[in-house]
Amino acid sequence: EDLYYRLNVVCLEIPPLRARREDIPLLFHHFLLVAGHRFQREVPLPDSRQMNLLMACDWPGNVRELRNLAERYVLLGQQHDWSLEQLLSGGGSSGTGSLPQQVESFERALIEQALAASGGSIKGVMKALSVPRKTLYDKMRKYGLDKNNYK
Repeated sequence: EDLYYRLNVVCLEIPPLRARREDIPLLFHHFLLVAGHRFQREVPLPDSRQMNLLMACDWPGNVRELRNLAERYVLLGQQHDWSLEQLLSGGGSSGTGSLPQQVESFERALIEQALAASGGSIKGVMKALSVPRKTLYDKMRKYGLDKNNYK
């Protein structure tokens, strides 16, 4: 109880994202830049029609949900021709293709994310994904990934 009162010095009332839709384009742009830098990818910015689509969403997950969409856009956007509509409706999976194709797409994105986070360090990727070296190299060869592109 004492901890509660110590932490409760100032109460902030922050409205949900759906109540401040004018913030969505700026926040999404910021999250795209952060994710692009994190995953070392150049990402085209959405056009005004796509931004209007974002502003029309209810965002029950608030800013966290918007940030996750930005990361999916950076990681999977090229597979969807940079279409936010497809990413919003498909939850980040390709939505088309067989289960093995969707699993491969997800697996590749995870490996790319780990490579970017570890700066291309194979040991870092092995640790992050809990995979043996041979398995990692086999999958990198399969997906055409080069560790030097992430340094």
